[in-house]
Amino acid sequence: MLAIRSLLVCVLVFCAAGLAAQYKSDWRSDIDLIIQRIDSLSLKSQQKFSLVKPWHPDKDIRENWYYTTVDGKVAIFEIQYVVDSIEHSEIYYIHKGRLICMEQYEVPYLSVYADQLKSGKAYFFRDNSLKQYVVTGKPKNIPGLLNSEMQTLAMFQRRYAELQRHIRYMR
Repeated sequence: MLAIRSLLVCVLVFCAAGLAAQYKSDWRSDIDLIIQRIDSLSLKSQQKFSLVKPWHPDKDIRENWYYTTVDGKVAIFEIQYVVDSIEHSEIYYIHKGRLICMEQYEVPYLSVYADQLKSGKAYFFRDNSLKQYVVTGKPKNIPGLLNSEMQTLAMFQRRYAELQRHIRYMR
């Protein structure tokens, strides 16, 4: 009787541990859920402005900036611009003041099909630490992991500061 009871307790402990493991989420699932929430908000309350910037001595480009705020804080911003018939997109997802995901895409300008992606990169961060990056298509260069983390965070900081400057002007 004691052996059956002990066996039953062991089975219950293993089942409970298995169930707890199934419900425990990992960092990537958390980020994906936050991104889904931000994207749904972005469809409802997106703001836009444009900047004209010098590209070459004889050529300027227009950057279209889109952003969404939640409780007065930027949750997502996207920058789109065209250079030499290639449309470039940079998308930054922010949670609790930190970058959680950055995406970069290059597609032929005015492309009809979504599968005409020339290249794409997605960087996933947790506590300002690069956890994963995904590359698709044929990017011009693929930096090393450490270099990607530092370059991506520096690019985010530069773009985010630029966004903050222009948001202040628009208020």
